[in-house]
Amino acid sequence: MDNLKENSLFIEMLKGKIHRATVTEADLNYIGSLTLDEDLMD
Repeated sequence: MDNLKENSLFIEMLKGKIHRATVTEADLNYIGSLTLDEDLMD
């Protein structure tokens, strides 16, 4: 599977799984980690 399609599928999966999330910082040139508030994990 090509990279663009993999990234698109991953983003769609995240959109479907994380509700009521707030983006606090974004850097398009950094591929890094994701931190979730414990309350969202319940």
